[in-house]
Amino acid sequence: MDFGATICKPKLPGCENCLLSPNCLSFQKNTVNQFPVKLKTINKKERWFYYLIANYKNSYYIRKRVEKDIWQNLHEFILIENESLVPSAKFIQSPLFTQTIGKDFTVTHVSGEYHQKLTHQTIHGIFIHLKLKKKLEDSEFTLAGKEEIEHLAFPRMIAVYLKGNEKI
Repeated sequence: MDFGATICKPKLPGCENCLLSPNCLSFQKNTVNQFPVKLKTINKKERWFYYLIANYKNSYYIRKRVEKDIWQNLHEFILIENESLVPSAKFIQSPLFTQTIGKDFTVTHVSGEYHQKLTHQTIHGIFIHLKLKKKLEDSEFTLAGKEEIEHLAFPRMIAVYLKGNEKI
């Protein structure tokens, strides 16, 4: 361990004091300053998830993720992904939001921001609680009661939110 810290180090290696330099290919070929090879840094993607916890007659809209993406086969609430952070009040008035939910709802709570760091991306999540006045039409989501939701598998960020939140 001391050898790597004192003699064979990336910057200013001490090859002249090294007992192994006669057998070192890098020293013999004068390529010592090319090592260690720097690996590419991973470009971390930032994703913004707005989860709509839509309550209709004491049940909530959920679905199982089936796409080849993160969290496959785990459950989630209605999700709208956005390219960046948008203030919640502005987001709720956006066309994408109203296309998904309609106009017959009341916002009952908006959470702070939650995070989950994955290998190649960071997920930012905001949870928006809604009370729906009528059932959603043509939805890929199904209604589930609170007791049923407690037995389903969710991504860590959603599970953490649910555990610390009494609103559901």
